[in-house]
Amino acid sequence: MRVLICGWASLADGEATAGDVLALDRVAAVLTAADIANVACLSGGVRPGAPDISAQDPADFTHLVFVCGPIHGGAIMDLHRRFDRCVRIAVGVSVIDPADATVTGFAAVIARDGLGPPRVDLAAGTAVGEVPVVGFVQAPGQPEYGGMRRHDRVHAALAARLDAADCAVVPVDTRLGVDPGAMFRTPPSSTRCSAGSTRWSAHGCTGWSCRCGPGYRWSRSTRCSEAARSPRRPAPRTGPP
Repeated sequence: MRVLICGWASLADGEATAGDVLALDRVAAVLTAADIANVACLSGGVRPGAPDISAQDPADFTHLVFVCGPIHGGAIMDLHRRFDRCVRIAVGVSVIDPADATVTGFAAVIARDGLGPPRVDLAAGTAVGEVPVVGFVQAPGQPEYGGMRRHDRVHAALAARLDAADCAVVPVDTRLGVDPGAMFRTPPSSTRCSAGSTRWSAHGCTGWSCRCGPGYRWSRSTRCSEAARSPRRPAPRTGPP
């Protein structure tokens, strides 16, 4: 018995959320603990060096387990056709149409919603490491500096450093306002990250304090997902501050 584990995060044109990857890792951990051979595939854009699903030979597997996300569309049908000799199972997925061929093509579907009583998402409660949350402050625009502007070069250099670091990066706009597009309303509210990366001190400050006290660190997936859901996203700068 050998299991290929995949999901939307495994597909080159798929989408990977933190929940997708956590769910896939959890399934891999459960199978490994049960001494069941498995290969978990993730696209190179999600986890460089991970097994590539396009390079896997269907003949090497007895089962395919599709994890998380909606089971719908052509990409799922492609998996059914390619791994037609494998026992195909879907776990922790959302079912849009129970009668659709993408659903009926699985030998078993253990859905989180859309097929029977809802179940807790596989990613819930999964242990994750904790990393610093870094507020990334940029100062785009400012045409008054003319030829002296180095904004793009500095922003690119900072972004490259942050990309190489093990941290959760949250774009921060330090402009204050009371409109729905404003990220902050008061100066104190703009200093609640565990660290700060800024072009210069006029637009932010380094060594920002964490709202839960010095030394506290958030989970990357938890904090980033919360930031993504925030209705108060920074509006793009269209002129000088």
